[in-house]
Amino acid sequence: MAAGPRRQQVEELRRRLAALDAEAHALRSELFTAAPGTSLPGTYVVVEAADQRACVPAALVSEVVPVLAWVKVAGAPAHVLGSFSYRGRPTLAMDLATLVGSPRPLSLDAHVLVLAAARPIALAVDRVLGLIESPATLLEDPAGKTGWRASRLVEGFCGDGDSLVPLLRIAALEESAGVGP
Repeated sequence: MAAGPRRQQVEELRRRLAALDAEAHALRSELFTAAPGTSLPGTYVVVEAADQRACVPAALVSEVVPVLAWVKVAGAPAHVLGSFSYRGRPTLAMDLATLVGSPRPLSLDAHVLVLAAARPIALAVDRVLGLIESPATLLEDPAGKTGWRASRLVEGFCGDGDSLVPLLRIAALEESAGVGP
């Protein structure tokens, strides 16, 4: 197969995968809205930013890389670090700590999670803590919660021992950078 048709096939597969991811997210959101407290099993990558933990579905993490060089994007929100090329595709890098209102200088030891979203985005975090197998649950009443627990960035929560870890809503990350489908 020639390079041109192969590239078209890969782009079509990426487009279809992004559509499936978007549909899965929409179905999870509908289920959580229709039946608060519903649990969905899954594997999640646990990260830390600004001394707070969060998780993302492991299936959406394409790769974890060290801090990269990126080009600033004029007029972008403060949490958008810039743009870089990831495997030939333009990708926006966002700082999770700044996004949740806790800006701090990004360490050279930080990690960048490249997420397989509708259009690739990268999330800079202080540390990747590991994987957990846990059901994700949307809490019925987020009233009185603070920080990430009350944020539109949170889709649900995963249990990790005796604590709950916020599950990030990937669509909200995309929306925050203006890259949604």
